[in-house]
Amino acid sequence: MKVLITGGTGFIGSHVVEAYLENGHEVVVLDRGSTAHPVQPPSGVPWIREDLSQFDLKKLFKQHRFDVINHQAAQVNLRTSLSDPAYDATHNILATIRLLQSAIMAEKPPQRFIFASSGGAIYGRTTHFPTPENVPLQPTSPYGLAKLTAERYIEFFRNTYKLKSVILRYSNVYGPRQDPTGEAGVVAIFLDLLQRGETPTIYGDGTQTRDFVYVKDVARANVAALTQDVEGTFNIGMAKEASINEVAAKIQAVVRTNIKPRHVSPIPGELQRSVIDISRARNELGWQPVTNFETGLSNTLRSLQR
Repeated sequence: MKVLITGGTGFIGSHVVEAYLENGHEVVVLDRGSTAHPVQPPSGVPWIREDLSQFDLKKLFKQHRFDVINHQAAQVNLRTSLSDPAYDATHNILATIRLLQSAIMAEKPPQRFIFASSGGAIYGRTTHFPTPENVPLQPTSPYGLAKLTAERYIEFFRNTYKLKSVILRYSNVYGPRQDPTGEAGVVAIFLDLLQRGETPTIYGDGTQTRDFVYVKDVARANVAALTQDVEGTFNIGMAKEASINEVAAKIQAVVRTNIKPRHVSPIPGELQRSVIDISRARNELGWQPVTNFETGLSNTLRSLQR
């Protein structure tokens, strides 16, 4: 199949590109390359270096006849969404709408739309743990609201224009190529600082929990979403809960350091608890994670050292 992957030079998207190529699919990457270290697509993969929110998508769909769109591009920083909700909405809502509209207007519309959503921010302060896909959605940040709005538009296009879609709600993804200089991605940030002998920062008391999933397992979920004849929404995570304090301690052990994080005030809108139920992905997508946290940490550290 011929697949358009937005955000294909980013942390998660670059792994999805590789997984699709390994499974024999043809890939085109659309990515403005705004990250600190965009990942050059493999040889032979076209890279359209444009901003999805502004690029002439009609021209793109005339030039290429895509079977599938895999939409990984996003503004993923919670703090950015809080400080500039309009910017967040431009890249997480409007860009998604433009992509959907261009797809259904193409001479040969794609058969499927795969969307990278959030398995944490979109649920908000739920009381269901591990959290299944069918709970009431109560996002507490502009980022979560934007992901929810994008999902609703995808459902609209599915129901109105028969565009088959799969929504993958990721928990906290970590692994090689995660940017250690940004504000998101606690694993890469802590690994990088501790290996350099610097002190990392924990926002709040560190008892807040997250569900950490390895990036190559996430890429495998995207392969399943492409090849399995299913539609709907699927949680993609480990279904295991770990506090930030616990994660920091495991990272200290991997790096072999006694440097302890400092604690500062919590971030407004940040969730206290987040862990997702992956039963549906296991039963319907035929997917489940295979990489434990300790192995994933070691792989991520080696990547940073290179």
